[in-house]
Amino acid sequence: MFQQAKGGFNVYKTYRNLEAELSRYGIARKDIAAVLGLNVNTVSEKLSNPDRLKLKEAQTIRRTFFPKLTMEYLFDDGELSGKYQREA
Repeated sequence: MFQQAKGGFNVYKTYRNLEAELSRYGIARKDIAAVLGLNVNTVSEKLSNPDRLKLKEAQTIRRTFFPKLTMEYLFDDGELSGKYQREA
């Protein structure tokens, strides 16, 4: 859940690949919130803290916005050290 940052502060890991794809395709948090039926702030919190995002929500995001990309690629939280590549 946490990774050690410089200076000893703990920071949340994020889904870097998902963030890159959201930016690449111009998909906003409000778009995800609408699909999931959640508040935009709640979506932001879930995407900033991998432990809060439910599997069903992740599957809905992938299916709705990135059907050609794998779950493993989109939701790699850094634990796999880039094992999964973009396949689209």
